[in-house]
Amino acid sequence: MNWLKNVVIAYGVINILGGAMGFVMGKSPMSLVVGGLSGLTLIGLALQTAKNPAMAWRTIGILTLGLLGFWVYRLMGVLEAGKSPMMPGMNIALSALVFGLLAYGHFSSAKAHQA
Repeated sequence: MNWLKNVVIAYGVINILGGAMGFVMGKSPMSLVVGGLSGLTLIGLALQTAKNPAMAWRTIGILTLGLLGFWVYRLMGVLEAGKSPMMPGMNIALSALVFGLLAYGHFSSAKAHQA
């Protein structure tokens, strides 16, 4: 599942860059903190998959679901304010894609172990 580890690392980098972009464009220090911490956590967990795979993959899944929920919450606020839903919408799509890939990786791995 090396490909999935690379997906999670890329997702972590995207979160870091998104937090930096939110800080620069929106003057939001919270974007920098949340994006940076979630991104670094995802990268660290991806690197831990070799040593403690069960804990790392479960935590990655929980964190990804948490980020998905956060972006749905942000989308509701953006829509109420009459602003463009592009940023939270794209993040929802990305989080859902990563979570779907995590689920695919889990079930394909489980199927391979049964055979």
